[in-house]
Amino acid sequence: MIQQFFAQNGLSASNMLLDRVPNAGLALSLRKLSAYYLGPAIKVRRSSDNSETNIGFDVNGNLNVAQLSAFLGTSTGYISYWYDQSGNGNHATQPILVNQPTIAINASGNYSAIQFNASSLQFFNLINTLTYSNGYSACYILKKQNQNNAMEPLGNSTSNAVYNEWDASGNLSFSQGTTNPNLSYGYFSYSPLLSTSLTLLALFTNRIYNSGNSTLYFNNPLSVNMGTGTQPRSIFDRVGYGNNTCSTGFIFEIAVWDGYSNGESAIISNQKTFYNI
Repeated sequence: MIQQFFAQNGLSASNMLLDRVPNAGLALSLRKLSAYYLGPAIKVRRSSDNSETNIGFDVNGNLNVAQLSAFLGTSTGYISYWYDQSGNGNHATQPILVNQPTIAINASGNYSAIQFNASSLQFFNLINTLTYSNGYSACYILKKQNQNNAMEPLGNSTSNAVYNEWDASGNLSFSQGTTNPNLSYGYFSYSPLLSTSLTLLALFTNRIYNSGNSTLYFNNPLSVNMGTGTQPRSIFDRVGYGNNTCSTGFIFEIAVWDGYSNGESAIISNQKTFYNI
């Protein structure tokens, strides 16, 4: 029945990100990432009366903007749940009204995104902590509101040393999962990258100490500079927050796999093709 639905609407399950590269630990998006995911994309609260409703996907697998617009009317839409499509139920949640980010229907062209405002301390908590001891594959579709904003797609609520960051100066930093925080090289850093365009950031690494595979993307592959330090293992429990900083800008998609994903080329190709990057 699922396959028939997608066939009738011109979609192919094999072209969906999680159907091509399964076993993600976390998958947040405003597009449908798997033919087998039957849940909603987000739960939205409207500002006029604080009523909430789940918003799903349209027949093309994109956020159901018609449903969203009918629910909101002229109200602002705040997000209390961003649903995890990985099958792990690790949803990103924010019950505190003043800390809820908003929905931006046309954040970049026709692409919808979650909009974060650091001055309002907007972020999500993950239901379950993501712990990666020996590296991870993390892929983000982001957009800054201006070049001097900071984007913090993943971070930790108690340790400022655990984060993935595209900072206000254009630096990229990814805390590195390791088995021993006292012996590891701590993070990848690349500088400076300034842009307000729709951007793909990705890290694929199984690097332990100073060996292993690693690839860093800023739309395209970059030369990787390994920073030294004593970062702890990568233990993520927040979205839109890291390094004691909240994001300012738009997050379209987050997908994370444990360890170095064998589907690197398929992941990057899928995201670049869909978002026309």
